[in-house]
Amino acid sequence: MEKIIELDKKNVACFFGLLSAVISLLSIFIAIILYMQINPSFSFLTDFISDLGNSQPNDIWFNMGRIISGSLSILCYFLLYRFFRKKEVKLSLAIISLISGAIASVGSILVGIYPSVPEPDMHRIAAILAFSGMFFVSIFYGISELTIKNFNKLCAISGFIVAPFSVIYMILYVTLYLPGINSEIPILVEWIAYFSMMVWITFQLIYILRIN
Repeated sequence: MEKIIELDKKNVACFFGLLSAVISLLSIFIAIILYMQINPSFSFLTDFISDLGNSQPNDIWFNMGRIISGSLSILCYFLLYRFFRKKEVKLSLAIISLISGAIASVGSILVGIYPSVPEPDMHRIAAILAFSGMFFVSIFYGISELTIKNFNKLCAISGFIVAPFSVIYMILYVTLYLPGINSEIPILVEWIAYFSMMVWITFQLIYILRIN
């Protein structure tokens, strides 16, 4: 009976996580379509992700998408913490992974609550939380998974592949305050960081869903 309950918790965790990813991606694409109605020149080289949350009617889709997906991912990370402990992942690693996920999730929620216009300072803090959380999630989940017996090693180390994009974006974003810096590369890296994280999360949860 206890084994069935633990299995259900894992399945619920994956459900919340996959639903979070679907809502995040769907709200982004809807916001892009609506944004292009008022800004036909939209490009992954000229428009930051946060630009989608600054104008009507796309702002409600983008901002609510961040809030809802972030809330669902908190539930996912909490239940995955229970899964990690069941798989005998060290308590310290499981806790750090949980905290990293919570930081990323809270950052996402705050991005939706505080659009870059008219709350640029709060929005920057929220974005830093989201992207730094994404970095630590992919690193510490990868380390945790490597300690799980019979866990697919390729799946585990995949987090180390996507992690650098978040850090590279944050470093490049700082350079935008320097004179004469082209913004196209930082903007493109931000989009790559986001989409690669969504792909990573999706495949991670699908794999975890299939194992006992």
